[in-house]
Amino acid sequence: CKELRLEGIGSATGLTPLGAVGVDRLVLMNSAASIETNIHIQEIALINATASFLGTVTAENISLAGTSVVTHASCTANQEYRLDLVVSNTLAIGSNSAIDVSGRGYLPGRTAGNTTNGASTGSCGGSHGGLGGGGAVANAYGDYRSPTLPGSGGGDSHAGAGGGRINILSHNLTLDGTILANGGNGASGWNAGGGAGGGIRIEVQTLAGNGVIS
Repeated sequence: CKELRLEGIGSATGLTPLGAVGVDRLVLMNSAASIETNIHIQEIALINATASFLGTVTAENISLAGTSVVTHASCTANQEYRLDLVVSNTLAIGSNSAIDVSGRGYLPGRTAGNTTNGASTGSCGGSHGGLGGGGAVANAYGDYRSPTLPGSGGGDSHAGAGGGRINILSHNLTLDGTILANGGNGASGWNAGGGAGGGIRIEVQTLAGNGVIS
């Protein structure tokens, strides 16, 4: 079993496909890393670490301990992202850890399809499964049974971005921390609307723990 351990690294970006270099176990400790490709590996362990994944993560086990966070990149005007975790055994999220894509969905003034057409305007909030607050808001979109899109942003440039998109497929999920895809808040003092919540889809055989999904 070959292990790659990154400890005390401020920021490691653009890591190569770990399976291609024979790594079976990735350990991030007191570090931050961005992995920009699909990854297929036996185990990922985060300890007081932050990891941003742009591709699909396929692993036997993933564990988040201490104050660890797993997220995806923030959407841009040209690109939207989501977090895909496929875990054949156990995904374990400790009590102070999180999978958090809050505020990483559509930008202010943008909505489903990553377009400005039909988006919320002015001081209005973003829409997703329901309408945002205010008058000139985007139409609601998506299916609560199978969420596939991020949340839309609030109306103007000072508004909050929408929440991002999480897809988890795992045999076991032990959740003592949080899984979050909340919309971002508008800037203080600008009477700006918040972004809409994003999408979270979780398919598991066994769910345990005392955590929160929001």
